[in-house]
Amino acid sequence: RGRAVLTSLQFAMVLLLLVGAGLLAQSYRRVLATRLGFDPRGLYFSSIEPPSEQQRDAALTSALYQRIADRLRAEPGVEEAAVVNFLPLGRAGVPTRIEVPGRTPRSEDLATYVTVSEAYLRTLRIPLVRGRWFTEQEMRLPGNGIVISEAVAKRHWPGQDPVGKPLTIFRSSQARPEFGRAVPSVVIGVVGDVRQYGVESNPDPAVYVPLAAEPWAWVSLVVRARDASVTPEGLRRAVMEIEPRLLPMGPGQS
Repeated sequence: RGRAVLTSLQFAMVLLLLVGAGLLAQSYRRVLATRLGFDPRGLYFSSIEPPSEQQRDAALTSALYQRIADRLRAEPGVEEAAVVNFLPLGRAGVPTRIEVPGRTPRSEDLATYVTVSEAYLRTLRIPLVRGRWFTEQEMRLPGNGIVISEAVAKRHWPGQDPVGKPLTIFRSSQARPEFGRAVPSVVIGVVGDVRQYGVESNPDPAVYVPLAAEPWAWVSLVVRARDASVTPEGLRRAVMEIEPRLLPMGPGQS
């Protein structure tokens, strides 16, 4: 009788483990099936904070970020490197109001304010849906062009081509003296929606502006590896070559 009870208990435990493994596998499949809006395979990422004197000068900050991205791009095994103020799936972001000329502003007209370097779209493999991305010239000397996500396009211009349409956004970096200033802009392109606040959240409306237009006081670096020769330690050394006084967080891998 004791052996029978023990056998029953063992069978029940095995059944629980199998059920748990099955649920975990289902959850993993759901994550893989979720459209993130970018390709996470082979990505390395790290947040950095420049020295305080460079943070205060927007031009110095922008130039530093560009040098770091160029150095990472030159690292063996690296396919692309980019800079962004908030990483996708990072559960963080700063919203900006969106105003379309001739329309009454609404409290729900918000979008995540994303400042990026020129290679950001290629590095994350975010699809360009309509229009174009920023040129290198526009990244160095930003004009009034802006790129929006599909969610912004569908909300403000449903069934229309938003390229060439005017809209106004607002400076969103509280570390800069121009915080809150209106920026009249023109849509030059539309990109796919990205999940900013987690896998379980809906894709978020977003507007993209050149990093030089509003360099964040701290940013995230994103590197796409071409092969297995890329390591977090090698990337950290490359960054420290440019500015050894940076305050980096530990690099992660996707």
